[in-house]
Amino acid sequence: MPITIAAAHFSDIDAIAAIHVRSWQEAYAGLMPAEYLANLSLENRIQQWNQTLSEGKSTVLLAKLAGETVAWICFGPTRDSDAPANCAEIYAIYSLAAHHGNGLGRALWLACKAQLQAQAYTRVTLWVIADNARARRFYAAAGFSLEENSNTEFSLAGARLWEVRYGLDLSLR
Repeated sequence: MPITIAAAHFSDIDAIAAIHVRSWQEAYAGLMPAEYLANLSLENRIQQWNQTLSEGKSTVLLAKLAGETVAWICFGPTRDSDAPANCAEIYAIYSLAAHHGNGLGRALWLACKAQLQAQAYTRVTLWVIADNARARRFYAAAGFSLEENSNTEFSLAGARLWEVRYGLDLSLR
């Protein structure tokens, strides 16, 4: 089935939010508290995505199969204070578990990469939960490298989690 990549619009917010909630519940089971994941609010995510799209600071691309949105990627200028101005950041990329391994993530990444290069970004980074082995394998396969000494700790619903940063030089690819 062919994958269609399209820019997100306000009419897509419900689908984006639903994928966000469900994919967190699928991807972070065992990494984040079960009660927190079970209580993720679709309504809250809809409000967050409404605000994100309204601000216009990031780009969201959708991956569709047979017209149904099943994955998305969100990216824009880096939020890291130690990064150069020509550095972009992938804020999030999620797909429903039923669609893992069918090329959606790669298609989204390649579309994101093309847009970032067209906007003259020369580097892109992303943050990933250190224990999320599946995501780390995906980023490594896409050409990203772990940035040494980039560990950062945060708390979520009483759990202590670590994130690490990955980066990719866009001018070499």
